[in-house]
Amino acid sequence: AVLWFGGQEVLAGRLSAGDLIAFLLYLIGVAAPIGALTRLYTQLQQALGAAQRIFALMDEPAAVTDAPDAISLPVGAGSVEFRAVEFAYAPDRPVLHGLDFAVAPGQTCAIVGPSGAGKTTTIGLILRLYDVTGGSVLIDGCDVRHATQASVRDAMALVPQEPVLFATSVAGNIRYGKLEATQQEIELAARAANAHDFISALPQGYETEVGERGVQLSGGQKQRVLLARALVSDAGLLLLDEPIASLDPAHQLATMELLREERDPPPHDFHTAPS
Repeated sequence: AVLWFGGQEVLAGRLSAGDLIAFLLYLIGVAAPIGALTRLYTQLQQALGAAQRIFALMDEPAAVTDAPDAISLPVGAGSVEFRAVEFAYAPDRPVLHGLDFAVAPGQTCAIVGPSGAGKTTTIGLILRLYDVTGGSVLIDGCDVRHATQASVRDAMALVPQEPVLFATSVAGNIRYGKLEATQQEIELAARAANAHDFISALPQGYETEVGERGVQLSGGQKQRVLLARALVSDAGLLLLDEPIASLDPAHQLATMELLREERDPPPHDFHTAPS
């Protein structure tokens, strides 16, 4: 409309061609911010809706809380015991029934079963992500419900089934397991996780950025970085939730052999024999 009306004015001699072009450029400069304002309103409404859901989640009471008289988990050799453990996510759908087992310090315990059998749930109970509905879970003889959640989780390292990496360097992701870890400790952990070779082959080695959720790495590489993160923490308990599921057979065997060596480690910075 502006171009048509302005063209008529130019033809009638009441407006120069240069003035018409200048006006059109000014119009474009004004129209773009106005269009952005309409999009901003839409984005604001989306953000308000998301904020309501976020704050509703934050206001939910915690399912697991520390007891008023909770103590720090005593430092021990790293034993785990389940005594007649019962657990259910819903009252009418029990998951674990009278589970009894004990893992001594330095011992490896494998829990095998089909999907949905409760393997990840068992790890969650050791971490005290949930509280048992019956029986007790003991670490070094102390019921985890009597200890603070922070001290319980400081005593163990976890390699989850789903790899969780951050948008930082490989070294930064490994260091998340022990924030004060030196470069030498990081490399020792990577070697123990059978990850040093592929990390060294990356463009910037240990300083290579892995991208959001580790998008620059393959599934097996991410799993080995997570294992290195767990090993660098030097925790007394090492919890592995299907840690080699994403690895090819050759790397599965190599990683398991390295983990067996970690049970009786040579003299280096890792001193604790993990359960």
